[in-house]
Amino acid sequence: MIRKIILSISAIALMFVSSHDVVAQRRQVMLDKVVAVVGGSSILYSEVSEYAEALVAQRRQMGYTSDRDPMHEALEALLRQKLLYNQALLDSVEINSNDVANRIETYLQSLIDEAGGIQALETREHMPIFNYREMLRNRYEEQAYAQA
Repeated sequence: MIRKIILSISAIALMFVSSHDVVAQRRQVMLDKVVAVVGGSSILYSEVSEYAEALVAQRRQMGYTSDRDPMHEALEALLRQKLLYNQALLDSVEINSNDVANRIETYLQSLIDEAGGIQALETREHMPIFNYREMLRNRYEEQAYAQA
């Protein structure tokens, strides 16, 4: 009888500890946060970070560096893009949707080839391919409006 009680208490304690570890692991993941809002568009920390990494990689390829912080440059560039995007919407600027779709599919296919397949890309990006495609569509549409 005492053994059953001890085993029950041990099992409950083990479940509590394992569930506590899962909660602790979830807390370690940094959630994305909004760093700026321009009009109806928000700029996420992950977007700024990704853009800054691309700036640094581009500079390395070209063989030069900058004294400016890449995160600040990336934030400025994204703020400018969002501002132009919102102004383009106000001015009723039109873009070619087919060009945007072609850019998305070309880029997505290169990512799939690089990752080694759709499943590998989904695992690397931690999201289904259709969500990633939608994110790219939003990004490329904003760029097209800003450029127009």
